[in-house]
Amino acid sequence: MRIFCFGLGYSALHFLEGQQSVEASGTVRDAGRARALERDGVAAAVFDGARVEPAIAPHLAAAEALLVSIAPGAEDPVLARFAGAIRAAKSLRAIVYLSTIGVYGDHGGAWVDEASAAAPRSERGRARLAAEEQWRALGASTGVAVHILRLAGIYGPGRNLLIKLRQGGARRIAKPAFEYHLASLNWLRTKHGQTGMTTRLNVRRGATFEECVEGGLAIAGNPDTVRRAIERQAVELGVNYLLTYLFFGTLSFADASRSLALFSREVMPALQSV
Repeated sequence: MRIFCFGLGYSALHFLEGQQSVEASGTVRDAGRARALERDGVAAAVFDGARVEPAIAPHLAAAEALLVSIAPGAEDPVLARFAGAIRAAKSLRAIVYLSTIGVYGDHGGAWVDEASAAAPRSERGRARLAAEEQWRALGASTGVAVHILRLAGIYGPGRNLLIKLRQGGARRIAKPAFEYHLASLNWLRTKHGQTGMTTRLNVRRGATFEECVEGGLAIAGNPDTVRRAIERQAVELGVNYLLTYLFFGTLSFADASRSLALFSREVMPALQSV
């Protein structure tokens, strides 16, 4: 069977592992990950919500089954970009969409199952439920069977919640806090004009969190990510003095304290030789 996976992440790869009769292909978010999967025999191409590699088209057209694990945002990125191609896939027989039990909302500790009412309370839960309905509608209009799997917490190597927070949650915490900080800089510029402070910080008006991370003005990640970024900047700039801002914007005291503890325990000792 030819399976195309939108999102070759932990869940999709776990499913594919050991499947002898499956010819797998799918999408990843960066080219390095694609090359690594290809070495393992999985044809992978980049789709990050904006960039779409041409190699996706022939694999999608030949697919007999789809496994969809990409989460929706304001819209479902897969449907927004590939609904037409999915409708045109002549060999497609089944679609499996990985959703979340978050669509059930708060049932006060009571048991839930497939027959329980969906009443999501978060924006992410509501987006998931809307995506489920859109995938069902696509299946109904094409005659392709759609199976919705509502997953609970995904556990496995490196998927523990605390490890996840250290590996991937830093940006989720830092982004809104840092964007408030950027908004405050823009407010100062509007009120007082271009000052020595706003010039010295070298943050242009309208800069986003992502742009600041890419440009090295902000660092967010696990201790290894932070250490490597500082080491790289030290080499490139020839600095011998480091001043960090670990409490900014709307960052909570608890999050700032955890960041400070990780920085002092796992980053600073490794910078002794820099």
